Amino acid sequence: MVELEEKSHWLITGGAGFIGSCLARELVAQGQHVTVLDNLSGGKLENLSAVADKITFIKGDICDYSQVLAACLKADYILHHAALISVAESMEEPQKTATINGQGTINVLEAARAKGVKRVVFASSAAVYGMRPELPYNEQTPLDCQSPYAWSKQTGEEFCQLYTKAYGVETVVLRYFNVFGTGQNPNSAYAAVIAKFMQRAAEGNCLEIDWDGRQSRDFVHVADVVQANLLAVTKGVAGEIYNVASGRTYTLLELADLIEKIAGKKLGRVSRPKRPGDVHESSADISKIMQLGFVPSVTLEQGLKQMWLEKHSAQVKE
Repeated sequence: MVELEEKSHWLITGGAGFIGSCLARELVAQGQHVTVLDNLSGGKLENLSAVADKITFIKGDICDYSQVLAACLKADYILHHAALISVAESMEEPQKTATINGQGTINVLEAARAKGVKRVVFASSAAVYGMRPELPYNEQTPLDCQSPYAWSKQTGEEFCQLYTKAYGVETVVLRYFNVFGTGQNPNSAYAAVIAKFMQRAAEGNCLEIDWDGRQSRDFVHVADVVQANLLAVTKGVAGEIYNVASGRTYTLLELADLIEKIAGKKLGRVSRPKRPGDVHESSADISKIMQLGFVPSVTLEQGLKQMWLEKHSAQVKE
């Protein structure tokens, strides 16, 4: 993990969510001052229970500029992760997506400008690449948004770069591929595929395979996403975009096989239709972020084993 040399004040928007809470725990472990801004529409206070007495929590919404401005009062750095995060939900709620991911991001950037924040790290997504044929995707690959979610993330990226050029607000954009790890919510209608698969495997249920199951994904462990955020602050170049991924791809069928192997049991498969806005292939070139010192530290199999062990230990406690 990246070691921070100085104590600073950090604001994490969406800090009660899966990725945000992991960032909060790591920053607290390194003795940093942490403020979390979250409206708890998707995040949970229990995600922050281990550090609740060591952070400042503000229940607030990035769509309310005054609340963002107040949260930025002492911030040296902002890790902006508050968002509507589901491609499928964005297809159903395009206006809501534009408001949260568009206007919300502008509010964060404008507050950073007003308060003299040193740097903003923006959580973007590989969804912006859409279904381009040039695999693996690098940061220069033309974008091909297939959903309101992807469009909103592309727009957020462009605003970040604009604020760096026009106002001197240092921004770094991180394009996350498929993030996974312990703590993801498997029960949401829009839950990530690994969280869903692991939950169904634990219950002994069939795995639901969308589309043809041959769609490929680069699964990156949340610990490596935390690493990328700290590198973005300490070594990233202002105004630049970096892919955050493992550099390896798996199809959903291969993922299902791997979960069966870890679970030690055969699981049935149920075919489901293609989800709206879904893309078939996604593959990352991570050479640019590796120049900052990024090294993927947790393989898919290692991460799945951790999730399986923790899920079973939790069931034993219950």
